[in-house]
Amino acid sequence: MPRFSRAVLALPILAVAMAVLLVSPQKVHAESLRLVMAASYDPGNFHTKGAQRLAELAAKYSGGTLDIRIVPRQDLGLAAKALPGAVGKGEPPLADIFMASAQPLSPVFGLSSLPMLVSTFDQAREMYNLMRPAYEAVCDFWDLRFLYAAPWPPSGIFAQGPVLTAEDLEKQYLRVYDANSADFFQSMGAKAQIMNLGDVPFAHRAGRLDMVLTSSESGMEHRFADLFSHFTRLGYAYPLNMAVIHVLTWLKLDPAQQAALTRAAKEVDTRQWLAAKANDKTATQFLASRGMVLVDPPAETVRAFQAAAVPMIRSFLHETGDDDVRRAWTAWREGRKR
Repeated sequence: MPRFSRAVLALPILAVAMAVLLVSPQKVHAESLRLVMAASYDPGNFHTKGAQRLAELAAKYSGGTLDIRIVPRQDLGLAAKALPGAVGKGEPPLADIFMASAQPLSPVFGLSSLPMLVSTFDQAREMYNLMRPAYEAVCDFWDLRFLYAAPWPPSGIFAQGPVLTAEDLEKQYLRVYDANSADFFQSMGAKAQIMNLGDVPFAHRAGRLDMVLTSSESGMEHRFADLFSHFTRLGYAYPLNMAVIHVLTWLKLDPAQQAALTRAAKEVDTRQWLAAKANDKTATQFLASRGMVLVDPPAETVRAFQAAAVPMIRSFLHETGDDDVRRAWTAWREGRKR
């Protein structure tokens, strides 16, 4: 992404706002709006439940004038990688997006999926709070308004044994979920490939997959206890999903509706962080009940993976060239020293 200030990043939104005012100088207040919000996952997934909660609260706080319907992205004919660009054009007007899938728009969206950056939910929340101005600024640039974000439980590795060293990964076919994880695990010697979780059982049966990088939540949802014997809780990343609305849709809302959606988003943000933590506990207990061995790697394993991640993190900070990211990173480092 170019090295623009936040003021420059905001120019497209200001231009759009002026255009809307010129075309439609007398906006109708309290107009009822029916909007579609694309969901990236099945109805039972907690991120989709968060989107549904946003719709319910927005309707409540707007006095029923905001009617948001949650629709699976597949029903809209959208692949995961196409969703960020589609909502940036207002088709659909709202979406819940796996943030890393928006990296083609800006590398800033890849920060939460960098390897070994944080090691607890509290640290992930702290980093999110620091990074939110950067997320908002980049969304502004792409004619989006950032509503909230929430994490997946920490990523670990499902396999037929513990994964404690780079040697355990060497020449193993490993499912990963984004460009960051592909690059990192390839550097560790694995044959990493980005793959939808729904394709895992077929690839495993066909002998084209040995391991899966994902969360306990996804492991439970996709019944990976039937495919693998061990889950190494590496804490590789706490990647975020974000909810966004197209700027023209936002500008169609009257002030009361905007306030209602903002209030709903704030409540869902808080709720979803708590849900992610609770779901991680529930999912790991479920996996253990199905006979899966849960492996908590020793400190030396964590340190080795953290050391391997340093070049990628440095490269990310260099390539973004974003002032908000640099400020967030400086604040993060200072906080770690205290």
